[in-house]
Amino acid sequence: MKFFVFLALFVLQTSININRLVAQDTIAIQFFIRGIYKLNYNRDTLGALEDFNKSIDIDPTGVNSIFNRGLLYACNKQYRLALLDFDKGIELYPNMANLYGNRGNVRALLSDIAGAIEDYKRAAQLQPKDPLPYLNIGNL
Repeated sequence: MKFFVFLALFVLQTSININRLVAQDTIAIQFFIRGIYKLNYNRDTLGALEDFNKSIDIDPTGVNSIFNRGLLYACNKQYRLALLDFDKGIELYPNMANLYGNRGNVRALLSDIAGAIEDYKRAAQLQPKDPLPYLNIGNL
């Protein structure tokens, strides 16, 4: 059940993020968009992962690819790899609430409740009108 909820949030999140591309190398953006297409329309997770990796190889600061690869890792229960991507994204873009919220989700799945609450609180600080971090804190 958790997997399907996470997957639904992943699809929603990727469609939101495609509209807010942070400045990236043009070729890296093309790989990112193709990865999103493969994932959302073809359900090709391996192809999407390959494209996100290519995008990150071209532009290691491309937060959109880092973020979405982290989500993909989390959906595939590769939580440690997901954490590495969310940590890297936060290091590059410390004011992106989605990075904290999703890192909090992974921490919660790994039973790091204190770390998850800390991340949800930071997400709430960055986007105080978003009800999701508050809901997640309440659930924990």
